[in-house]
Amino acid sequence: MSDLKRIINQFRISGEVIKISAWGGGHINDTFKIQCNSGIDYILQKVNTQIFTSPTALMENAIAVTKHVHQKKEYSDLVVKLITTNNGDFWVHDALGFWRMYPFVKKKSSYDVTNSHEICEKVGRSYGAFLGALDDFPVHTLNITIPKFHNMCYRLEQFQQALTNQNEARLKAAHSEIEYVQSKADFYSNWYELAVHTHQLRVTHNDTKLNNVLIGDAYFGTVIDLDTVMPGYALFDVGDALRSLVISLKEDDPNVDEMELDHQKKDAFLKGYLDSAGDVLSAQEVDSFNQAGGYMAYIMAIRFITDYLNGNVYYKTKYPNHNLVRARNQLRVCELFLSY
Repeated sequence: MSDLKRIINQFRISGEVIKISAWGGGHINDTFKIQCNSGIDYILQKVNTQIFTSPTALMENAIAVTKHVHQKKEYSDLVVKLITTNNGDFWVHDALGFWRMYPFVKKKSSYDVTNSHEICEKVGRSYGAFLGALDDFPVHTLNITIPKFHNMCYRLEQFQQALTNQNEARLKAAHSEIEYVQSKADFYSNWYELAVHTHQLRVTHNDTKLNNVLIGDAYFGTVIDLDTVMPGYALFDVGDALRSLVISLKEDDPNVDEMELDHQKKDAFLKGYLDSAGDVLSAQEVDSFNQAGGYMAYIMAIRFITDYLNGNVYYKTKYPNHNLVRARNQLRVCELFLSY
């Protein structure tokens, strides 16, 4: 705690720290809630530099994007502002890691699962507004923080490489999932190639899970976790949101036979998204949204299986088969979207 306080005190915060607690359930970074006697609270994050190997590039993207959005009054609360350090920087990089800080957003909540169509529509409206607010941003000036992040061909290559690791126990445990991935590889590879050759490159969030929007009474929620903001395609954001939003279970719930796809939640999200971003989208982009949820569920399943076969080196896990359970879950999501 003394080390954390030393880091915190390098940022321009209001008041003195009275409590530090672990916060959230992210797969990658370490997050802490900082409570101060001023009544103003903060979020401190330690960026995982094993995953984000160029953290300054990541922060340059976040600074540029948030500045651009905040210049538009109608989107004043759509993204949070970064807290500067006493030296005027936006991060602290020391022997303990790479750190950044945001204000803690009060009176807004995040959800891992929801049955509320109103929340689904507001999440869609928020992510749609994010895309729309950045429509005039010079997309090619952004850094690529994770190369080929949602590139199907690349993820399949990683998957094939993981199959050669020859861990017989893991290969046996994941046999059914491996076969399913292989059976859909050509379909989704071809779909991806067609989409990227016909769609506009845009500023996309690329991690549009339900819990990355903080929901309150305002018309828009607050979009958080900008680590993967990069050039991308609208189908990435819509697909990633749908795969996590309209399914009845969390992405690591092992009870996949109980999983259902809620079409009303899907329609509510798309209504909100298109209300906010529809004017900047092409007809081809909108048409792709029907398969986008299955695409993103499939690519996440590949990533989970790959990490499982590689010994769980990328995602945080709570037990040895956690990534395999996640993969089974996401393959079921994929199947539900394909049968829709």
